[in-house]
Parts: sequence; structure tokens; C-alpha cells
Amino acid sequence: MNTIHYLLSPNRKVYTKITLLICVSYFFLGVSEGTFFFANGTDTLINFLFTLFCVALNWALFKKLYPRSGNWFNGAWKPVPRTASLVLLLSAHTIFLNWIYIELFWRENLQETVFFPVVLPLAMVLFLFWALGHYWLQKLELKETQNALRPEVTFELRKGRQTIFRSIDQTLGFAVANKLVFHISREGERLLIERPLSELEPMLAGKGFFRVNRQLLLSRDAVQSYKVINNERIKVTMRSVPGMPATCIVSRYKAPAFRKWLANPPFGF
Repeated sequence: MNTIHYLLSPNRKVYTKITLLICVSYFFLGVSEGTFFFANGTDTLINFLFTLFCVALNWALFKKLYPRSGNWFNGAWKPVPRTASLVLLLSAHTIFLNWIYIELFWRENLQETVFFPVVLPLAMVLFLFWALGHYWLQKLELKETQNALRPEVTFELRKGRQTIFRSIDQTLGFAVANKLVFHISREGERLLIERPLSELEPMLAGKGFFRVNRQLLLSRDAVQSYKVINNERIKVTMRSVPGMPATCIVSRYKAPAFRKWLANPPFGF
């Protein structure tokens, strides 16, 4: 898994793809020629360039078709028909390219070559690997994105002499009262937290929270509605939860950032 992350990191992804395309092209050329040690330099070079072109063009076509193929079957992910359709389309494309190259360029009969009994079945295996592998990589990237955007954050709270822990998913917001900071849960439980808002704010940046003023740091779910009032300030109406103020005011300076925050919540919130 670490090797996959290394090879598919942003600064290595392009080089990894180019290397794989060249290796796959060399493999198919060797299968077509019946050997991986070539003697005829000019013809071999021409054949290799065509094979590389064919593989790269099929990959580009696959990348274009894959997102659309999810809508071919009522928008549902159906692995068998979706994968089969991609494999058949790319196989037909491969047959067409090789027919042009073999029949028209080299003036040979495509059926008398090893294309149909050997090359095409191997190409279909490659397309199958692309379809299943691409789906798996997308699921892996989605999982990693979710983990990156929503790391585990827990808060240590005081309830008398008892210490209680609450996760970020259980948190509706934080409020300051009498110079003390209180954690407000989604159920409305209000418990003391021994951290200032200035420390909590950067910890929760990008995780669905916004500091509306000096007294409140809110989850997006705490906001029920808002309206613009005088001097371009915003009046926010909160969800009716015990321990949460009914309304609050966002200054004109924070108003644009507040509206942008509401319009573009982080993934998963």
C-alpha cells in the first residue's frame, strides 16, 4: 500500500503512468513479435511506436469513457455490465487500429497474425484490469480524502469532578460565558472545556466550524437561518438546542467569509 501511495503521489504520478505505458507497450510488442529481443531495428521501432500509440490512445479513451459509463445503467454501479461494456468498446477500438496498421500500412492479413488468438485476449485482460483497478483506486482515494478532511478530534470536558470525552461529530459548537468556554453537544449538553476559542479555532479549521464572533465557534449544523441586517452585518438564527444562544451577530468584515463557509461545506459534513 505504501508503494502505491509513493508511485501515485502528485509529483510522481505522471512519471509512473508514462513508465507503465512504455512497459505495457514493450510487453505487447514482444508478444506480437514472438520475442523480447529484437534484431530488426527500424521495423521494430515503427512497431513499438504504433503499439505505444495504441496503448496510450486506449488509455485516453478509457479515462474519457469511465466517468460516463456510470450512467449507462440507470446511474447505478453494476460491476459486470459496466466493466464488460468498457472492455468491449476498447477491444473494438483496438481491432480497428490494428486493422488500419496491419492491413493498410504493412499490407498483411490481420487474421493471419497472432493478433486475434493472442494479442486481443491479452488486451481484454488489460482493459479488465484498468476498469477494476481504476474503481478500486477511486474508492481508496475517496477514503483517504474523507480521513484527511475529518481526522479524529476529541475534546476533554469537565462535568463536576468527572472528565468526559466528546468527538467532533458530537459537537455543535463552543460558547464563551463569564470568561469560561463551554462545549455544546448536539443534544444540548453544555460542559466546561479548558481551552480558549483562540486555540480551538485553528484546530477545527476546515472541519465544518466557523468562529462567528468572539463568543461563538459554531458547527455548520448549528445554523438554522440568517439574514442581512443594517451595515451589512448578518443576524444568525441558531437551532433550538439547550445551551445554544437563540441568535448571534456576524460583523460586516466576517460576513463574506461566513456566507462562503455556508455555501461550501467540507466534504462529509
